[in-house]
Amino acid sequence: TVFDQDLGELTFKVAVNEKHVDVKPITINLSSQQKTVGDARGLAFDFDQTGYTFKGNITSELAVNGSSKKENKNILHLSLTPNNFSLDLLAPLIPVSMNQSSITGKIDLDYNIKEPLASQMNSSWSKIDLETPEGPIRLNKSGAIDYQGRAFIFKNIDVAVGEGQVSLNGPLGLENNSALHVSGSVDFAPITDFNPFISDSDKPIQVDVTLKGNIFRPQMFGKVELQD
Repeated sequence: TVFDQDLGELTFKVAVNEKHVDVKPITINLSSQQKTVGDARGLAFDFDQTGYTFKGNITSELAVNGSSKKENKNILHLSLTPNNFSLDLLAPLIPVSMNQSSITGKIDLDYNIKEPLASQMNSSWSKIDLETPEGPIRLNKSGAIDYQGRAFIFKNIDVAVGEGQVSLNGPLGLENNSALHVSGSVDFAPITDFNPFISDSDKPIQVDVTLKGNIFRPQMFGKVELQD
């Protein structure tokens, strides 16, 4: 269960050998569909006087490694490498219906256990391919999304959204620290499930705007052109 959402039934075996622990095989029976994912290799943990490290595969499409040090128990370092990772596993957490959707990239996360919003993340993406009932959302070229200073920072994120093409650059903050530049043509149809207050539009809308404020109450400055 993640964020009170049932992802499925997780099963594994644990083998302990002094300061080494193997967790394998990992099997996840997805509750949202008749499908089982996992990996026979599982995860390997090694412990010493400074803390512990781990590495392995949660599924065949998702490699992970990480560490925790006794000198800073509040920080868990995680490195995730999704390779054509199917979003089936995360379906209960995603506010939109998706079919045959997958991502490829690299995520480095310093997770703050006591204060999650103070965590830091660097991520690079070579593939984001989302199939929604209203239309596709696809990454046109490699880009990056970081999280620092309580803000998501978009770096050269260029996506095709339905019939539109949008470029995102800059921070979108949880506090009043946003300065996200959005330019291109926006097709609202594929993103209406993400935000039900957005209405469908027959044609893409041309935008060149900067979003300020915060992610919950963004303020938009710039130019929006509606086509006839």
